Amino acid sequence: MSAAAYKNLVKKYFLWTACLCFLVATLFSATFFILDPMQFFHRAAKTDGPISGDMRAQAAGILNTFDIDSIILGTSMLENTSAAEASAKLGGKFFNISLSGGTHAERAPILRKALQKGMKHVVYSLDHYYIQCPARDSRMPAYLYDNSSFNDLKYYASLRNIKKLFQPQRGLTRRDHDRHNAWFSDPGHADRFGGVAQWVKHKDNW
Repeated sequence: MSAAAYKNLVKKYFLWTACLCFLVATLFSATFFILDPMQFFHRAAKTDGPISGDMRAQAAGILNTFDIDSIILGTSMLENTSAAEASAKLGGKFFNISLSGGTHAERAPILRKALQKGMKHVVYSLDHYYIQCPARDSRMPAYLYDNSSFNDLKYYASLRNIKKLFQPQRGLTRRDHDRHNAWFSDPGHADRFGGVAQWVKHKDNW
């Protein structure tokens, strides 16, 4: 094979490879843009449909596409708080986007985006532990809360995130939109509620 023929072969191989990579990337992007299980780009057909328990990512979809104008943003201490009750007492359309164990550093990009969206009311907890706690590496997807929507597709490019969508705890489930991550009714927690007598009765429950 001559040098010229070899060069042409290499060029064709490079072009076909580049075209194939572009096609795969385009199909991938289009598929997840259309499916969009986290609702980053558009609201699901069923407005009361499944949402993720991973609020560090799901909050981006809620702020982007849900019909709300007020939020509850705290830690697990506020996860039990009713958005419907907040709406009734304070006015507005509330949604509870509290993060389990969310530090102030983790909540900062979410709060910043919420304020940019012009939220009427923000109920925010100043948990004393997290005021002193340094920022933790919890793989907080802060890029979901910047001013670019294009890079939100990066969330779906992670195999770890795709697997997370199918996990019973963190994955997409038909949650109560009023307080989707509430834990007060869980038997492991509910036993301790009901006054001092219940608390003392379960004194060995850490």
